[in-house]
Amino acid sequence: MVYEAERENTQKVVRTPGEDSDLALPDGWSTANTGAQLVLCRYFIERQSGPAVGSCEFLGSEGGRVTAPAVPTMWAFRLWEAKTARFVTGFELPGEYARCPQLNSIENGRASDLLSVPSDKRVTDRLRPWVEKLLP
Repeated sequence: MVYEAERENTQKVVRTPGEDSDLALPDGWSTANTGAQLVLCRYFIERQSGPAVGSCEFLGSEGGRVTAPAVPTMWAFRLWEAKTARFVTGFELPGEYARCPQLNSIENGRASDLLSVPSDKRVTDRLRPWVEKLLP
């Protein structure tokens, strides 16, 4: 389960892998049969300086294509035990690539910048010691 929140935003989004989730988890990490044992919270920390790490194309209102850059970012992750709410571990990862949404805001022919995200592999590699310790 992934909980996402932004610093100045009180909106809470809970995502379970396979249900509108943007996080691909390894086989065997499914919560479908056992229920969640760990909860991962992902927080946007900051936009960083530097060149774009990717881009996405969108169709503009007049039919032309508009490119939105994915800007460098830093994300914080906090892992909690679901049953006890005990803090397990925390780590930070940089955004590495663009995960292209279906929609983007376009004003004056320019698309809004996108926040780059860490790769699924880097996230799961950091979680592996705790998740696989709990698997039968």
